[in-house]
Amino acid sequence: MQADVGWVEQELNEVRGDCRVLKEERDEARADYAKLLESSTAVADNLREDIRQLRSQLEADRAQLEADRAQLEADRAQVEAELKKQLDLMPTENHQDYDQLLESSSATIDNQRKVVALLQSRLREEREKFEAQLAELQQRLDAAEQNPDSAIDLSGKAGEVVNFFRTLLPKDTKLPKNTMTKLREILETTED
Repeated sequence: MQADVGWVEQELNEVRGDCRVLKEERDEARADYAKLLESSTAVADNLREDIRQLRSQLEADRAQLEADRAQLEADRAQVEAELKKQLDLMPTENHQDYDQLLESSSATIDNQRKVVALLQSRLREEREKFEAQLAELQQRLDAAEQNPDSAIDLSGKAGEVVNFFRTLLPKDTKLPKNTMTKLREILETTED
């Protein structure tokens, strides 16, 4: 009987040691959580900066496209005016050549319009892509802000630890009735 009591005390001391280890692991997990929270804050700040930069780039691209379109229209009007002026100054036999030149210039202008339309289409695609990226970044930011990883909840784990220790003991081991109860009490006090 004395040997059984000694063995039980030894097992209980081992369990207490394991409880200290679990408490240390809990503290480490809390420290890891604090680091993760700090890191997620940095990620959220980076995402906000990325969003701001994407918006700035999008606005700059829009302004450049509008400026290019206005310049193209001004150039077209100037070329047409110069051609018409030169056509009016030429003798009538050269009018046909200048009519062809005017048509050629109009074709060139039409090609430039097609290029502008293509550029507008690409800008729209890029804008949609940027807006999709922006929306994704905003969703990730919102998710990070609304659902930060919660602290590791160790409450209610005493039963699992007790069951784990039972699996470590040989099946034919007979422990005093209050051993597991005491273990559960120790674990529950370390959770606080």
